[in-house]
Amino acid sequence: MADLNEASIPLFAATNTGSLSLRLTFKLLAWLYEADKLDRDELEAIAGGLIAELGSDAERFEQWQMLRDWVPDLRKPRDPAKSAAVERKAA
Repeated sequence: MADLNEASIPLFAATNTGSLSLRLTFKLLAWLYEADKLDRDELEAIAGGLIAELGSDAERFEQWQMLRDWVPDLRKPRDPAKSAAVERKAA
C-alpha cells in the first residue's frame, strides 16, 4: 500500500479549481480505502461516477492513473472470493 501521508497532490497539474477539487476528492477516497472505510467496489463506483463527468478520454485516463498511483490495489486483478463476499454482504 502507498504511504498516503507522503503522497503529494500534483497541484501544478491542476489547471482549474474543478481539477484541484477532483484531486483532493481522490486523495480523500484513497485515505478512506486505506482505513478500510470503503471497499474496492465502493471506491471504484464513486471514482467512476466522478471520472465519467470529465470531458475527454485523455482526462479520464489521467485521473484513473492518478487514483491507481495512490491506491496500488487498483492495479491488481480483483479477488473473486472478496467480490463474492461483498455481494453477499450487500444482499
